[in-house]
Amino acid sequence: MILIDAVFIHSGGGKSLLDYLIEELNKTGQSFYYLFDSRLRNNFPFTVQGQYEFADGFIQRCCFYNNHKNKFSKVFCLGNIPPHIRLKKTNVLMYFHSLTYLTPPEEGDQKFMNFIKKKVFFSLVSNADQWLVQTESVKKLLNAKINTQKEIKVVPFFKLLTPPDVNSVKEPDTFLYLGTADPHKNHKRLIDAFCLFYDQYKKGVLIITVGNQYPQIYKYVENKIKKNYPIRNLGYINDKRKVALEYTRSKFVIFPSLKESFGLPLVESLQFNCKILAADLDYVKQVCHPSYQFDPRSTEQIFNAFEKALNGNFPESKSIINDKMKEMISIIVS
Repeated sequence: MILIDAVFIHSGGGKSLLDYLIEELNKTGQSFYYLFDSRLRNNFPFTVQGQYEFADGFIQRCCFYNNHKNKFSKVFCLGNIPPHIRLKKTNVLMYFHSLTYLTPPEEGDQKFMNFIKKKVFFSLVSNADQWLVQTESVKKLLNAKINTQKEIKVVPFFKLLTPPDVNSVKEPDTFLYLGTADPHKNHKRLIDAFCLFYDQYKKGVLIITVGNQYPQIYKYVENKIKKNYPIRNLGYINDKRKVALEYTRSKFVIFPSLKESFGLPLVESLQFNCKILAADLDYVKQVCHPSYQFDPRSTEQIFNAFEKALNGNFPESKSIINDKMKEMISIIVS
């Protein structure tokens, strides 16, 4: 039997990957064993073929492997961390999609927790038999950090959104940034730059999705809104139909994130003909040709991106990456 280990996956881009993976695995007609993160227990959106159970974090996951070490012929780990023990009779596939374990922490990160996570990750890398990643740049970085002789294969997969049923016209001077509010997402610089832009031009609307589980940046956003800056904070959006509608309405997608293993909103936004203003970083160049790029660590350059969007005619943004779900399913089930 094949185990799909999705512990540590419960929101954001990882959850989108999990949703799509389960949907496609169900089409194979095979039965799988799933290990889900306990944070999905009260909001379990899946129909799965086979058995499943939940693990509440790393310790329970370790107990699961201790109790089932000889049960599976193959393990596919979606949550970035290999099993804590070497499964000698099992082929362990790692789908790695978090740069947290390979790069320095950003300002605002919990540095001690980041340090512990890295220690755990690097202590367990030898328990994986094969590594799978989303882009060539992540492959290069991972190989440099873990120095493995094992194969690292680039197999991106992503599901495009279903267009909304309603016709919607793009609102002028709208700037959309979908995502969590983790420190590397760089919201403070983005908000500061937008407020400077609005002070000067009295135009534009910034649309973001900062939930109250990020109290520091959430309060910062609320204070700006109280000062009458045109910022629409939609909070965390779980409904893909609402996500699609926001892309349909928005003229620009602005993406100042400091690090991403992939950057799914970049791919999604192209489906709805948004012009992308994005960080001048390698992760962007792996998935698209944006309309404009800027230094994401410079508030001034982010301001310039808003300014140029108002005054300039940008080229269309273009995708340069393809969904390889069929290849991924073949790797898992073969």
